[in-house]
Amino acid sequence: MLDLKHGDVSAVRQLYDLTSAKLYGKLLALLKTPDLARKALLDTYANLWRDRAAIPPVHDDYMHLIAAVAHRAAIEIRFRSKMSGTCFEDMDGGVATGAGSYPQGIALHSLNDADRDMLTAAYLQFDSVETIADRHGMTPDDVRIRLTQLANGGGSHNE
Repeated sequence: MLDLKHGDVSAVRQLYDLTSAKLYGKLLALLKTPDLARKALLDTYANLWRDRAAIPPVHDDYMHLIAAVAHRAAIEIRFRSKMSGTCFEDMDGGVATGAGSYPQGIALHSLNDADRDMLTAAYLQFDSVETIADRHGMTPDDVRIRLTQLANGGGSHNE
């Protein structure tokens, strides 16, 4: 990861070789189609390259960091809005493309505040499940279940 952080292109290839099979399986489970899983996988490594300067020099579990970037890529694909591009358009500078390509998605603005906060905290700010659970007065298992429901297209719960 440090070679990637310092701009070594071969490090991206090595990272892909070491982690892509595991990530692909997780992305396929989240997105349900091979085409979407492949897109999210490619987006993951492109995002790691693009944001390589932000990779922490020391991290307890780089695989967790890579998985978080992959989850974000999946969420960006899953929650595309036919009306406004992606739900993260204002956060990613409009990098994601294909507005309206995935009608099964729901827009972030259609979620209640609690669900929107959970998604943002988990996939953009990389808060731990425990931190999110404390903030929402839930158990970590309940947060994991809700994030999975949201990633699988579950709509907003009433607050």
